[in-house]
This record gives sequence, structure tokens and C-alpha cells, in this order.
Amino acid sequence: MPDRPRSHVLEAYSRYKLHSKFVNQGWVSWDLSPDYGEDIFVRIFTDGKATPYSFFVQVKATDKIDDHRSKDGEYLKYTIKIDHLSHWNKFWEPVILMLCDAKSGDIYWEIIQDYLQDRG
Repeated sequence: MPDRPRSHVLEAYSRYKLHSKFVNQGWVSWDLSPDYGEDIFVRIFTDGKATPYSFFVQVKATDKIDDHRSKDGEYLKYTIKIDHLSHWNKFWEPVILMLCDAKSGDIYWEIIQDYLQDRG
């Protein structure tokens, strides 16, 4: 009988948490399949009306959020391959990296294009 690795549980949990948050905002979100580096696509609605705004999400989750904290505790870090960053930097829509802490349920996020522009 096959085992279900913890990584699969974390991925399912983080997607569930994000979809729940988006629904609570009145937004619509879809899991992307096949996955080419972006996990979720989100359309933003305001007061039940569609807007022209949307974004992609790359979802990550961890049981050990402290492993991702900087030494001074000021920020979180997560390793992303440079070719993914370069690819996302060319997107018209924002690509948001979201890191879900499976223990607390907290979600941390950064807009990739803003991060890269700040480090220009």
C-alpha cells in the first residue's frame, strides 16, 4: 500500500487554506494543471463584480517555519531557482510566492516582481 508523503499533505493543506482565503474575499481561484511553476490563478472581484485584475500564486508550505527565518528573525527566506525568477519577472500579471506555516495556519507572501525590482 502506498504511503502519502508529508509534502503531499502540506501541499493540499496550503492550497485549501489559500482557496478559502480567496473565497472569503469574493475572489475566484483555480488550481493550475499541469503545473509549470505557478500553482493557482486568481481573479479579483469587487462587490461581486469582475475586475480586470488577476494574479498567479506559487504555493509552498512548511511544518518548520523557523527554518525559513533569517538569523535576525526580520524576514523569511525561501530558495527559488533563478530560471523561475527570471521567467516570472516577464509575466504581465503579478506572481506571488506564498509560504504557509502548517502549524499556525499563517500565510506569508511576496510579489516576485516587486522583490526583484527592489533588488534591481
